[in-house]
Amino acid sequence: MRNYLKGTIGDAINLLLSASAMNFKRVINLWNTEANFRWKLIYKYIVNIYQNIFAQFLKMTF
Repeated sequence: MRNYLKGTIGDAINLLLSASAMNFKRVINLWNTEANFRWKLIYKYIVNIYQNIFAQFLKMTF
């Protein structure tokens, strides 16, 4: 990527923008990981509820 900002002030601004982009990327990746974990947990909870409901109604014996 090319830096179009001139001088030392441009270098400083570019440094801050690069660092903030890197931090933003880390936060988004962490959020995605935790969101994925929470959706899986909610899915398991819902499946468990449905299994318990159907187990009460069907009561299969072989």
